[in-house]
Amino acid sequence: MLDKIITKQREWAVDEWVVRRDDDDVSDDVQTVFSQGNGFFGIRGIDEEQAPSSVAQSGAFVQGLYEIQQDHELLCMKGAPVLPDVFYRAAPSPHFLFLQVKIGDAVFSPDQCSLYSRRLDLRTGVLRRDAVWELPDGKKLQLCFKRLVSLKTRQLFASQLTLIPLNFSGQVELVFTLDAETHSVHFGNSLWANVCTAADEDRVHLSAETKHSKLSVNLICKHRADGGVFSPFSEQLRAGQICTMDLRENETAVLEKTVWLDTSTVNCSEIEPQLNRYYDEIETESVLAWAEFWADSDVRIDGNSGIQQGVRFSIAQLRQAYREGPAYGLGAKGLTSEGYGLAHFWDSEIYMLPFYLHTMPELAKQILMFRYNNIDKARDRARRLHQKGAMFAFMSVQGEDNPAAWACILGEQFINATLPYAIWNYVTTADDEAWLVSYGAEMVIECARFWAGRVSFNKQSGKYFINQITGPDEYAEWVNNDFFANVMAAWTLRYGAEVIRRLKASYTAEWQALAGRLDYGDGEESRWCEIAGSIHTIYNDELGINEQHNGFCGLDDIDLEALPASEFPLESHWPWPKVLQHKVLKQPDVLLAELLLSDEFSAEQKKADYEYYEPLTTHDSSLSPCIHSILAVELGVTDKAFQYLENSARLDLDYGDSAQGIHLANAAGAWMSIVYGLAGYRQTKVGVSFAPAISKDWKSYSFRLKIRGSLVGICVTPDAAQFELLSGGAVEIQVNDENVQLENSMTTAVRILQCG
Repeated sequence: MLDKIITKQREWAVDEWVVRRDDDDVSDDVQTVFSQGNGFFGIRGIDEEQAPSSVAQSGAFVQGLYEIQQDHELLCMKGAPVLPDVFYRAAPSPHFLFLQVKIGDAVFSPDQCSLYSRRLDLRTGVLRRDAVWELPDGKKLQLCFKRLVSLKTRQLFASQLTLIPLNFSGQVELVFTLDAETHSVHFGNSLWANVCTAADEDRVHLSAETKHSKLSVNLICKHRADGGVFSPFSEQLRAGQICTMDLRENETAVLEKTVWLDTSTVNCSEIEPQLNRYYDEIETESVLAWAEFWADSDVRIDGNSGIQQGVRFSIAQLRQAYREGPAYGLGAKGLTSEGYGLAHFWDSEIYMLPFYLHTMPELAKQILMFRYNNIDKARDRARRLHQKGAMFAFMSVQGEDNPAAWACILGEQFINATLPYAIWNYVTTADDEAWLVSYGAEMVIECARFWAGRVSFNKQSGKYFINQITGPDEYAEWVNNDFFANVMAAWTLRYGAEVIRRLKASYTAEWQALAGRLDYGDGEESRWCEIAGSIHTIYNDELGINEQHNGFCGLDDIDLEALPASEFPLESHWPWPKVLQHKVLKQPDVLLAELLLSDEFSAEQKKADYEYYEPLTTHDSSLSPCIHSILAVELGVTDKAFQYLENSARLDLDYGDSAQGIHLANAAGAWMSIVYGLAGYRQTKVGVSFAPAISKDWKSYSFRLKIRGSLVGICVTPDAAQFELLSGGAVEIQVNDENVQLENSMTTAVRILQCG
């Protein structure tokens, strides 16, 4: 299958810190790659001269800003609508990028340029466009567009346009607007209501409200141009200014713009100092914030520039997707598009949380607090589906499953095991037992209760079954005894019992208060342990593998290598019943369980399962390649390890369909492929461990991890791996099966990977 998934769709110039294009391609994929954001709002790489009503997904994507879609079709099962009955979609804000450059009757367009280049600097978050515009009458105008979404000040956008007439003097006209007629994939051009606009010579203001969710957004824009004359205009859906400037041959003229975007009421006097700042000052401040981030979050690779660029691009996307503040969900597409409508999936806890946990632990806690803040909705959902405890939403904006049209969502209940796993991962790695006592324990207990009520006792086998469930592999819907779901449910039950024992022993008052609030029955955890010890998994003795679910090995065989690339993804090209009847995976199930619970499976078992399932996996999900890369390194399948690593690192640059946004879980997977894959990092019951390896073709790679309040630096070369305590107290780690109390620095041997 590797030859199918690594077919490159588009080439981007390789530069370790810059993503660059030297053409005028304005496709949706390109706009996604050039996205910018600061975790509060994000914008796509739309050229300034593109009218917002003519380009899909214009405007900004803002945390917590959504609209309710009213014209959707409800999925019904047996005549009853599937929960819930509301669709939440991202609500792109009014558009603030538009800037038209005119000289006489000529309007600037990239296709009229003799020189044209776009550069996104990953180090600074600045997008730059350089052009030489050749007008029909022979005039040449050099333009440089620069823009940023401030990483320091969450509501602030700034841009700068530099103009140099190369062979003429004359007048230029610049038209810029705030425009509520943005184009939404789901709502067309009619998203905003109660639009209020105002403009004068100093600034432009626009406020609006979504029609159904009644959420508001406010924008204030200020322009500055030395010698420019500003003429304001205001219409029903847009307001703006027209600036005329006199240009002199070979002299530089500059226009600057600052925009304040917020979802709360804007006090103009309070933000006046922000609006009056020059672009260079705002850029300097934002660049410093980026530098602070990169200092502890960068992964440095000496030996493969393509993978280096892809990994840094991935890390930058993760920074742009989320920030400190209210505990919003972390959308699967970040803030780069309307794709998945800002919805928070299990990807956020299993794929994305580890990156934040080891670079910005407060953000990892915030991800979990989003779940905690919706625990009452999860309890209500469990009751409505006749289940116990809490049943957390698989895909959620506000705590409910969204959208309802996916029948498989009701089956993908394993979120109630991956969430407790993420809680354990956070509490253990961040050493934050106080948070567990105050918040995490309640979620773990309610999830354990869910599984205790979800299992069925099979008298014939004497085992507990979990029937009619869907695991991570969505090409196997509503199966019995999915391996991932069963082993993770058993783990959750054991962890729930462990949490209760810990609270009873060390936090008596807090436990009594929680037990009273949850109406806890004495001995619940004893039954959980009994169930966990008897949950059924299927071992195929003939093949020597853990079987993914009842009957999997009896499904129709398929030779994926023989299928043309045009038939992938299968879900888009095959009738759904045909997909379900074949022995084929969309993404890993057994292998993912064996990675998460690494110390519970032998190396021999992992290798047997990898060799069986890897050829059956289509990787039609972007969640798939990184897991295969990590396990391939561990198991010594090194040729595939590096091919999967390259695919994960460069997915949104070269391989993936990115029109609907960045594949954010895959971006986290690229980071994991280095940290968990090459460095062999694991967090297990015995603690933190490493098994460092390096490609024979690489000179080195290095990164930093925050572990239990300390900062650890890891640098791996073909000669040795060095572990250094950079700050904080001593950290206990295991390196190549040797226990180490890391107090300053140490070196150890590495495994050289012969293929790469």
